[in-house]
Amino acid sequence: MKANQNAISAQPAQLSASPSMPGKEPPTLQLQASKGNQPVQLSRTAGPPIPAGPQFETFMANLFPLEQAAIRQGMTLNQRISAFRKLYYRGFQAGPMEMWDAIIPLATNNDMPEAWSQGALAQNANNLASNQVITISAREVDMGHLFAGLDAMAHNSPITIGVATMTDNAEAATWVGDLSAVAGEFYRDFKAGGGKDDYSNVELVNGTFVDQQTDALTRRYFTEQFSVADFHGDLDPYAININPNLTIHSNLYNYYHVSQDGQGQTRRYTRFAQNCGLFDSRLQLIDSRVERVKRQLIEATIMYQAAEYRDDIGFNGDSADWGAANQTDIFGNPKYFKEHHIVNNIVDILIDYFIRRIQLGIRQEHD
Repeated sequence: MKANQNAISAQPAQLSASPSMPGKEPPTLQLQASKGNQPVQLSRTAGPPIPAGPQFETFMANLFPLEQAAIRQGMTLNQRISAFRKLYYRGFQAGPMEMWDAIIPLATNNDMPEAWSQGALAQNANNLASNQVITISAREVDMGHLFAGLDAMAHNSPITIGVATMTDNAEAATWVGDLSAVAGEFYRDFKAGGGKDDYSNVELVNGTFVDQQTDALTRRYFTEQFSVADFHGDLDPYAININPNLTIHSNLYNYYHVSQDGQGQTRRYTRFAQNCGLFDSRLQLIDSRVERVKRQLIEATIMYQAAEYRDDIGFNGDSADWGAANQTDIFGNPKYFKEHHIVNNIVDILIDYFIRRIQLGIRQEHD
């Protein structure tokens, strides 16, 4: 969820395919492509080492002394994850509660060590906080998004903010939360423009948009609200698979500083698909899981409005911006918002687009 973030803006980049290992016939796996398409054959490949790069090495050089100080203070792994998340996202006021405390309530009492505000450690902490987006192996990653996801996974719980409820706060803190920014901004523009960019008549036919204009519009909102750095930062908490017996430093090093293609972050899309709950063990979509996520995205979009614009809809459903609850305006009633066909079309299209992005990334990882 992007509310009140301090991330450096990232421009979208083209995903590059991994090099193939010549002279071998690799095993294949099946991927169920977007609605109605045939499964795609993907090859498992290996290749030369993939250096993480100097920005990652600098990041790790700053993280190491901070984590060691936290360990000396007796902080557990999960407490340390919370502390690093709070370098980027601390609680801030949104209605009657602090939003990040509402998204990760079980981490509310975990804070940064006092030592991080003193001497050389204060400079280390500032170096991390002021460089939230870094380039790792030629791809930008938002480390604030990474730690938000890791923290929510370490302190996983359902959450409720006013009229909105989500069953998984890790989704709220990562990819579903960021998709809610895309949906929320489109919806606000729709309101402000009197429905100029109307999705109400858009449908999907065998996983393909009916018209190119709709596809272009979705890409525009997706790119503007969900950068490549955000995207990678949201996928990586699912792909890293934190080892509780290792430090944060070791877990990140093992994932990002891989010795060859086919390991760690060179398979981020595949590992995300294996762990996000949308796909089965053969990486085929599970329709019931997709439908669940669509409902969760509607809930997250209401949370986004509350967090980003302080709209009361997130808390009592009676905001002047959204209209009083007894009005018949289709934008006035939060319950109507959840059911309205325009909102549902936006959600259908964004989830389909997100899934196609994941499937494209998997193909490129195995080409």
